[in-house]
Amino acid sequence: MKKFYDLPGSVQEDLLANYKRGELESMRFPFKGKVVDGIIFLKDDIRYLVPTDTIARAKPDPVLGIELDLSLEDEEY
Repeated sequence: MKKFYDLPGSVQEDLLANYKRGELESMRFPFKGKVVDGIIFLKDDIRYLVPTDTIARAKPDPVLGIELDLSLEDEEY
């Protein structure tokens, strides 16, 4: 389980491309003491569980309707 921006650059790019196309499975899972919404991403036989809100914070994207919310920066994960 990792925040989006803690992933290597190439993994971020592939994950974001698949996320935009709606090709990733969504699920809820425990992360840092909370249950969060996230996605499952498989690359090079590694399964990544990534909280959806970390994608929104790291990569604001008008196509996804996601905007950067700086007010959440101090929230602990």
